[in-house]
Amino acid sequence: RDCFTRLLRCLESRAMIEKRKKVTSIIDEENSHADDVEEYEVKRSTFRHNWGYFAVSILVMIVIYVQFLSDNPAQTPIANEEKPHHQHIIVPMKSKEPTFDIKSGRWVKPGEVAPPPYQPAPPVVEIEPVQHIQSNEEKQNLRKGAAVAHGLATNEAALQTKVDAQIAKLRHMKFQEHIVMEKSDVAKQEISILQGLLRSLIELQYGPGPYKVEMRLLFPASMEKPGLPQEESIFIEMAPISLVPYSVYNFLEIIRNYQGGVFHRNAGHVLQAQINTGGMQGLAFQEYHPDFPHHQYTMGYAGRPGGPAFYISTVDNVQNHGPASQGSGTEADSCFGKIYPQSIPVVKRMEKQPGRVKPNGFIPDSANHIKILSIKVLNQK
Repeated sequence: RDCFTRLLRCLESRAMIEKRKKVTSIIDEENSHADDVEEYEVKRSTFRHNWGYFAVSILVMIVIYVQFLSDNPAQTPIANEEKPHHQHIIVPMKSKEPTFDIKSGRWVKPGEVAPPPYQPAPPVVEIEPVQHIQSNEEKQNLRKGAAVAHGLATNEAALQTKVDAQIAKLRHMKFQEHIVMEKSDVAKQEISILQGLLRSLIELQYGPGPYKVEMRLLFPASMEKPGLPQEESIFIEMAPISLVPYSVYNFLEIIRNYQGGVFHRNAGHVLQAQINTGGMQGLAFQEYHPDFPHHQYTMGYAGRPGGPAFYISTVDNVQNHGPASQGSGTEADSCFGKIYPQSIPVVKRMEKQPGRVKPNGFIPDSANHIKILSIKVLNQK
């Protein structure tokens, strides 16, 4: 019996050992599975992280490339670029039917030479003055000026002496007494006296208006183009002396004392000329009339006081150079003439003058200056 009991205990111990081994094996398998799951999650997280970096890198490269393209656009032909008029287009014979040539706007037969591209005529600029109603004060001042000039209407020397004295008087009022000429009643009366004298003097010296001026130009070698002459003229119609006689007279005096000059500024809104008149002073005051404003292709005096330097307005400068402009509360640049429509193509050629320096558009290199060969009044007596 004791042996049998020991055998049973032995068998039970062996069964317990086997059972423990099975339980341990199951636990080990579960732990191994958990480790595998954890390892998989780590690998998946690492994979996503790496792909995120890759996607961000690709996006950054795309942004850099787009920025590079915007900063360095492809060199495409400019639509408005001028082409020589003498170049002709030969339409290849691909069919017997006529083809439509876009540049010339015509149907062209096979083998026919297409005409040069259509060149539209320059726009005709007509300056329409603003309706200005004279006040009673202006009418009275005009009568005073005309009365002073009436007794000297046929005596040029006496008129000239009186004009010179009146200009000196007005210059003293503005620069020595510091009178605001546009607001002072006394200054307005003295200006009207000068204007009346000048109307008589100008008509005595040059005959009745309107007065036409020719300005002969010499373009620099940097602006030479096949088919275009190196010398060209600009024709100017002076403003009516009924509106701004002092401004017109001053330009006629510039012509009389002219010793040379160049266009040395291309500012985008004006083409400005530097003039040598042998020491001629600028304007004694800023004469301006609302019926002759600074429209496109008009001419005005540069500076305050204005002159003898002058400019051509290449855009509408009514706001830029009209009353209360250029830092003044009352003054305007004097506007004294306008470019004839047939001379506008010459002005457009001048707008392509090279060598300007920002921000003011002055051209320091004299090799790029447009020289003014001569200025003359065409209807002078």
